[in-house]
Amino acid sequence: MIRWHRLLGVTFMDLFMSTPFVVEVEIDLSVQQQLLDILVIRKTADSISEPLPDGLDNLAEYNLLTYKSRSESLDARALDELLSHEVAYRKLVSPRGKLLPIGLFQMYGLSTRFPTGLHREVPLNRLQEGVYYVIWGTQRVRILVLSEMPETPPNAVWEMFSGEPQKVAFGLREYRPKSPDLQGVFGALSEEFGVEGSEMSYTIEDFRREVAREHLKKLPPKERLEGLTPEDRLEGLTPEDRLEGLTPDEVLRKFSPGERLEGLPLEEIEAYLRSRKTGKS
Repeated sequence: MIRWHRLLGVTFMDLFMSTPFVVEVEIDLSVQQQLLDILVIRKTADSISEPLPDGLDNLAEYNLLTYKSRSESLDARALDELLSHEVAYRKLVSPRGKLLPIGLFQMYGLSTRFPTGLHREVPLNRLQEGVYYVIWGTQRVRILVLSEMPETPPNAVWEMFSGEPQKVAFGLREYRPKSPDLQGVFGALSEEFGVEGSEMSYTIEDFRREVAREHLKKLPPKERLEGLTPEDRLEGLTPEDRLEGLTPDEVLRKFSPGERLEGLPLEEIEAYLRSRKTGKS
């Protein structure tokens, strides 16, 4: 099963590589786990040299994105959750006792298809093709409908997640990844929609390995080591690392008397024996 949220998150990491923004994926903002899909944070005041996809022209200092794939609905509940994420995250990053200005935060709802149900509840105000906004509570949320986005090179990332084979193929051809890691995403999308994109040196198996490697870091040491042989555990360790924590007695116990004495000058051995006889250390 395609993990759409993770695929888009990895793509956003690549999209914002070498820009003033950094991207975090699946951020836990609650005591009872509730994940924000994507967080885009401005780290420097530099400008972006390349055009961004349509709808991202109003990026703030902190940008919270919720994403609904073709099998999900961007509805009122989704926007309620997004607003709660914004409230929680604003408290999290603000100095103690003083909330950061609300203008530093921007919310986006990304939907593969037009959210008809949401539109029945609250009007979606059209800004341009594929880009809308709604007033939710006291705040404005920008709604991006990926399947409606124009087929232009800057919109390649939207086309890749549009859910329409022709648009997906266009996105795969036009998107220029900054990292080879994204080839795994290309492989997953090509396989899912039966389309060809750019030449791919990575496969879906490569992508799965990357995901497994990322989750491995979150496991406790004991679980990471399960199934490994002693040789596997020691691979890459220096001799000093292997001996860390062992007492001299524990180390020497592994060797015969002859092996312990091998390489020592005869004078040192005799001097040690004499000191033992006289009770000197």
